[in-house]
Amino acid sequence: MIGLLGFISLPSAAAWLLAKDEIEGRHVWITGMGAIVLATALRAQPDASTAWGMAMLFSGGLIFLASVRVRFSLWITLVGLVGISTLPFTPAWNVLALFYPPFSLGMILYFAAIVLVVWGFSLHAVQIRSEPEGIERWIRIVYPFGLLIIPVVHIGWGLSFIPEIGEVPIIGWILGAVICVLAFLGFFWQRRAGNIPQTFANRFNAFLDFGWFYSLLRILFDYASRLIFFLSSVLEGEGGILWVLLWIVLFLAVMLISLGA
Repeated sequence: MIGLLGFISLPSAAAWLLAKDEIEGRHVWITGMGAIVLATALRAQPDASTAWGMAMLFSGGLIFLASVRVRFSLWITLVGLVGISTLPFTPAWNVLALFYPPFSLGMILYFAAIVLVVWGFSLHAVQIRSEPEGIERWIRIVYPFGLLIIPVVHIGWGLSFIPEIGEVPIIGWILGAVICVLAFLGFFWQRRAGNIPQTFANRFNAFLDFGWFYSLLRILFDYASRLIFFLSSVLEGEGGILWVLLWIVLFLAVMLISLGA
């Protein structure tokens, strides 16, 4: 079950990274983050499950509500990145308990998924969103402060569970830093060197939508209905009784041969 959740979280995290914006990737954010929450629960890590679930709600809620992002208030969504950074003493650091022994190969899927989630969040968080025309001045002031409440509450909640330095296991110090380094290397590469082709992103998202699977099922259903219609027309025809008797004889012959063997 944990391995299956890993195969759900990794493609969902990749789709979150490849989405045009956070609104397009909202459903895969919920799927991918939720799969990691379930995996931590199955591994009997309630603190990790709670920490990642809160990150899913607070950091996700922040970026989804920040529909207007100008340069002045862009830093607010970046504060939400602290909530999923997995660094020690941040709200989501406990999710690394997912990687405590016993180890399995499926843990690689979750590690890669978390890296892609942080990478995708940083990409979506720095996108500029123009404000609507005719907006009043007081809204420009109140709106950023209203958004700021979300990460402040999240970080404040995390501070209530902050551990002592000696209580953080070595895996927490190492994996948290490695996740952030890999995510930000990917971020700077995509921002400066080479954007992922949009055609590849569209094909990957189309694959995850399983539209091709539904089309395949529709084709199979069409062939099955034609076969059933053909058999019904044969059995309901003039020679239907003869066909039934022939199939009964063939079935009995197969049964006798198998029993005799």
